[in-house]
Amino acid sequence: MAKHQAIVSLLLAATVLLTACARSNPQVAGGKSGTVGASGSVQEPEDLNRRIVDALQRGRYADAALLARQAKVSRPESDFAVGEIILQGYSDDSAAQPPRETIEEGLALIEAAALAGHQQAVSALAATFHTGLSRRTVDGFLVKPDAALNQCWEDTKESMQMARSCIDMRKKH
Repeated sequence: MAKHQAIVSLLLAATVLLTACARSNPQVAGGKSGTVGASGSVQEPEDLNRRIVDALQRGRYADAALLARQAKVSRPESDFAVGEIILQGYSDDSAAQPPRETIEEGLALIEAAALAGHQQAVSALAATFHTGLSRRTVDGFLVKPDAALNQCWEDTKESMQMARSCIDMRKKH
């Protein structure tokens, strides 16, 4: 069941990036749409998305996070997608390449997206604190379920101004 949830979450993160890239479709020099890659060549959004999905399917979370950061999307969408990739990388028992970032950094990225009003980030945080984040090969939770944090994020769905108090509450735990 946990593996199924991880796959669904990964596909959700990839879908967020695909949707955002399709909406953004920025113009770069020469009138071509795309992202300038590390080599200076233009990457079409579809190519970048395909590479992100491929990295996720192969369990290469560090690569997926790095590629996701190259997407020409809003900062909240990028923070949300990268944060989700990081958390899923830690929960994947068979990850070929775990994320370079910590779980704390992944949560902080999703929280930053929530502070910016990203509704999916708020929902993801509510779900994370409802079920926790675990990995079958590790005893216990990577992120423990927390009823108070879950409720805070659930309430934030109706009043986005509450996001800061939820973040402060987590940091005090």
